[in-house]
Amino acid sequence: MKLVSVIMPVYNSEKYLSKAIESILNQTYKNIELLCVYDISSDNSLNIIQKYENLDSRVKLIKNQFKKNIVGALNTGLLISKGDYIARMDSDDISLSDRIKIQLEFLEKNSSYVLCATNASIINEIDEITRKEMYITSLENIPLEIVQLVSNGIAHPSVMFRAKVIKNANLTYTETGAEDYQFWFTLMKYGRIKRLPNVLLLYRNHSSNLTKSKIDKIVISCNESRIHFLKDFVKFNEDECKFFIQLSEGFILNQSNSKKAKQIGHQCIEKIFKTFNLEKYSWQESYKFLLAINFYNLYEKKLFKKLILSILNQIMCGKILLKLLFFKIKLKYNF
Repeated sequence: MKLVSVIMPVYNSEKYLSKAIESILNQTYKNIELLCVYDISSDNSLNIIQKYENLDSRVKLIKNQFKKNIVGALNTGLLISKGDYIARMDSDDISLSDRIKIQLEFLEKNSSYVLCATNASIINEIDEITRKEMYITSLENIPLEIVQLVSNGIAHPSVMFRAKVIKNANLTYTETGAEDYQFWFTLMKYGRIKRLPNVLLLYRNHSSNLTKSKIDKIVISCNESRIHFLKDFVKFNEDECKFFIQLSEGFILNQSNSKKAKQIGHQCIEKIFKTFNLEKYSWQESYKFLLAINFYNLYEKKLFKKLILSILNQIMCGKILLKLLFFKIKLKYNF
């Protein structure tokens, strides 16, 4: 029976910590170790962890001697984990009871995949669901590798990955401001990645979320990680990198049907499909997805002048675009 190590960094988490810990201990898959990496808190988090450690031998308290922040806490967890698989969990979220079982089954059956994430519902400070689905399940036919190249399609506390890949390659998180996004790019060099459509996590959105005050830094870091990966691993040239970054930010839409833009776009897709062995998927569908993402970014930024002027250029991605816009309406009205 495979052991799953669940890494949970803990810092000033007393308000939600018990629910997070119990959601892991109550998993239907029982062969787990819960590594609570305690990062010198000023609240009652330590006593809460110690209480559960005394109640259940699967709970392991790891106390940092000095404050390491989330990246240091994650790397501590990676270093001491003993499992065949490593799962992530945040100290303010809630995992649904079959989460570990379903992710483990997927990775056991699909040896070419190194990472398995899940969909999630977003909850507020009093556990009310404010968004039923974080991601658009109707676009699951688009390879996650392509989604990752234009946005982060992975909820960090929902992931499970193969421990042997981490251990053999000595992989660690790095302090970039978007440590998870960069880590996914690193893992993508070793195998496929997948996000299950199942909602298996309740992701808490509240005023003290770790990344709330770092949005600008995160955006810059994501672009840097994306460019490095595209150049180093996918072997994009300068024009292709520029095209992809502009596409992901919504600045190339008005020339998306120009001859040069089409040519560069097709080159990008071909290189991506070759890199990840995605031949069985339709590259045309993926190219439409990229254009739809570009269009959607303009919609989100309320750049309506560009939106209207370029709408005819986007006819080719109509079905995907409608799904994106419908998803936006669902989020707004929560149905």
